[in-house]
Amino acid sequence: MSDQLVHSLWWDGSSPGVALDGRGAAELLRTVLVQHYGIVTDLHAGHGVAFLSVWADLLVWSNGRWFWWAAGRVSALGRPVYAVSAALDVSLAARRVALRYDVVRRERPLPGYRLPYPR
Repeated sequence: MSDQLVHSLWWDGSSPGVALDGRGAAELLRTVLVQHYGIVTDLHAGHGVAFLSVWADLLVWSNGRWFWWAAGRVSALGRPVYAVSAALDVSLAARRVALRYDVVRRERPLPGYRLPYPR
């Protein structure tokens, strides 16, 4: 996705002081995921935040400034570790989510679903 297109979608034609909310950032990430990686997601939004349901155990949250999702590890205290990516760099966030998506699909395939071999 070109920087000019991302900028026009991000600012939505308004003045540069007004950024997207969680829903707008999630919509942009959703568009990049499907166009560049073929990953279809469900979007749920409300109260200024949104999340994309990507796969079992993979939800990507956004507040308009950041995207975050479980990285698949736990800390020394037993708490989940989250990956974070700036919402201004949607291409990087989409690439990172796509990489996590590949791992999660291998770990939790749908019942009766076979991954193409080899991948």
